[in-house]
Amino acid sequence: MSKEKKDQYDKEALCKFIGKCLFIIGLVLSLIVLGQFYNIAWLVYSSYIIEGLILAFLLVYTNTGNRFKKQP
Repeated sequence: MSKEKKDQYDKEALCKFIGKCLFIIGLVLSLIVLGQFYNIAWLVYSSYIIEGLILAFLLVYTNTGNRFKKQP
């Protein structure tokens, strides 16, 4: 991306949002590990589904609505 395009985005807000999402993804990944450790299949499979939904939300939310563009 060119420097002019990069300057159009609020990097601090975007980084805070991505950080919060990564924290949630980490919690869900820990559920997957716990499910595998205790051999609880439904917990592992439901965690995979939740993980996919979070990632889909993350992609759609960040790429629509100009939420992280700086206001002129």
